[in-house]
Amino acid sequence: MLAGRTMNEVGDERFDGDLLGRDPRGNLERISAAARDAARKVTDCYAIVHCSYGDVPTWDYFWQLNIARTIGAHDVAQLIGADNPLSEELARGMWEGTEAAAPMWRSMGIFRSPVPVSADAPWRDRFLALTGRQP
Repeated sequence: MLAGRTMNEVGDERFDGDLLGRDPRGNLERISAAARDAARKVTDCYAIVHCSYGDVPTWDYFWQLNIARTIGAHDVAQLIGADNPLSEELARGMWEGTEAAAPMWRSMGIFRSPVPVSADAPWRDRFLALTGRQP
């Protein structure tokens, strides 16, 4: 996708099913390395990435990945009972970068309905509440 190819060109079913197989760690490392290599090759932050829901500039696609991974890190930590991995600095940056677009993220099903928090709540609580997660 970062090379400008559409899902049809890549193959709609290419990434369906079990991608980790009998070597989850090794395959995850291989997949991660390929993703990092693709990201390093990006030279035009306005180049179009063809997502399943429409075309977006590369910078927006990368921002979407940041949102997904930040929320995912929180959700996984909560699920396994680990400490929350979101620092106040990261949470503030994520809140500042997503607050204005939160209605759009909700309309896409990425954010849930917001959870009320006080105006002086820590940034982590504000960001999580913005996404509809309990702080």
